[in-house]
Amino acid sequence: MRFALPRWLAPLLVTCVGAGAAADTLYPRSGRKVEGAIVSEGPEGVVLNLYWSRNPGVTNPEHLVRLAPDQVKKVERTPRPEVETWRRLEAADPEDAAALAAIGEYARGHKLKAAARVAFALALRADAAQPVALKGIGGRSAYEAERRGNPWVDPALAEGLAAYARLAGVEERRAKARELQGLGLAWKPYELERLRRSALEPTGLQEDRPLAWQAEPLPGAVYTLFVPPAYTPARTWPLLIGLHGGGPDGKNGDEVVGSGPSAMNFYRDLAGRRGVIVACPTALVAGWQASVNEALVRAVLREVPLRYHVDLDRVHLTGHSMGGFGTWALGPRLCEELASIAPMAGGGGSNLARLLETRTPIFIFHGADDAVVGPASDRAAARSLLGSGHDFVYTELDGVGHGFPASVQEELFDFIAPRRRTGKGARDAWPRSSFLGKPTKEEREFLGDPLGAWDGAAPGLAEWLERLARGGGGALEAARWLAEHRPEGAAAAVAKLAVNARLPFDARAFALRALAGLGDAEGAGAARRALGGEPTRDESRVVVEAARTLV
Repeated sequence: MRFALPRWLAPLLVTCVGAGAAADTLYPRSGRKVEGAIVSEGPEGVVLNLYWSRNPGVTNPEHLVRLAPDQVKKVERTPRPEVETWRRLEAADPEDAAALAAIGEYARGHKLKAAARVAFALALRADAAQPVALKGIGGRSAYEAERRGNPWVDPALAEGLAAYARLAGVEERRAKARELQGLGLAWKPYELERLRRSALEPTGLQEDRPLAWQAEPLPGAVYTLFVPPAYTPARTWPLLIGLHGGGPDGKNGDEVVGSGPSAMNFYRDLAGRRGVIVACPTALVAGWQASVNEALVRAVLREVPLRYHVDLDRVHLTGHSMGGFGTWALGPRLCEELASIAPMAGGGGSNLARLLETRTPIFIFHGADDAVVGPASDRAAARSLLGSGHDFVYTELDGVGHGFPASVQEELFDFIAPRRRTGKGARDAWPRSSFLGKPTKEEREFLGDPLGAWDGAAPGLAEWLERLARGGGGALEAARWLAEHRPEGAAAAVAKLAVNARLPFDARAFALRALAGLGDAEGAGAARRALGGEPTRDESRVVVEAARTLV
């Protein structure tokens, strides 16, 4: 069987060739070279995808160039150096010093100096005498300077951080902090205390976790969170934000079809295997492009990295269907904080300027036979990226309709694994810890002061009541604390909050939950009053909690 270059390809060859980006290159015996991603190479010939997808299920002839063996002059595989460097580091055996040193040589050969230092330092961590790494990093003193205070290189510091997170006593933690400081660690007490706070956070699947950050202007906001069971705060983890599909529902169109738990089904299994934290918020209104939903996503991007140890240069945004539209809409607004975006089966990718400016990688998927959301918009976006030199992939599969098949889920995780943020202030070297930096007023207000336990000033009744009045995740924590500790005067104070119509509905709902935990008869009157609330969607949560309190 013989293959031929499609006629429509000729105008694109000029734009694809010489774009300046690394690419697999197919040289035919006659005609001009073609760039893209080699899908297969064997006895039957070579298949190259112009849209950079390596998914073997792609059948669209406009995406593929097929050449029989006798038509092929040469094939060159030239991956993007920055992506390939991190891909190799992700796959490397941490004890194989020679292999790590070779990665450093590869990075240095492509003028990726910071990434090369990472690889050389990791090689010397495995073998302090590795000659290629020692020369590459600039000698013993240069390695010691890189190692000093760096927990990613110094095993004693890594073990010390893990031990600190397990310590309960304040004096024990103070002693451990002094020990770590003596080893060169420059972390402040509040940064270490974030580490310990994170060790107390749950792992696994947490459905509909109430949002604490900015809870007052976003009443009722929740997100579903998956944290791999292997999670430890002693190292950083990538974070994937997943936007669910759906649309408007309800008599007045003010309810939302789709949810964070439904979106999590796409990501949970792979996230557990690949070591990725995933947060899937539930939209407050239909249409992720709405300002209130943007505020919700921004709040999740603030809260999760302070609760869990995230590499801030490895935060990614994706979404399917309505979430695909949302990813195209919010990606340009948030790209300064993102390592990549991945819109799936959505549309609206006409606003690419900001993504191109910040060099934000883009992974796009659509079903060729999608009858719910046609692929025209995503096709146009992908076509406009051809020849730009931008880091992107477009996978289009036939026979999958509006689905999100397993092969594409694998592709997504393969895509995000080696990619780091490249925008202003980004680092292409050591992980950028989300635990570093001074506590802000917002952190103290919504998540609590990380230095509270260190200073011995545990929150009192007044502070817990303030958090209860704000609603959201902080109110849920307050309800639990009040029910556990039952401080004097709590029932009367909480009862006033439960019937205060000026408070967010979820604040009153959690106040009633606190009353149920307190078990004080003084709360019964407040619960009876709350039962008379209007039967709106939001107020129904208050009524339900009131009924449970009375029971």
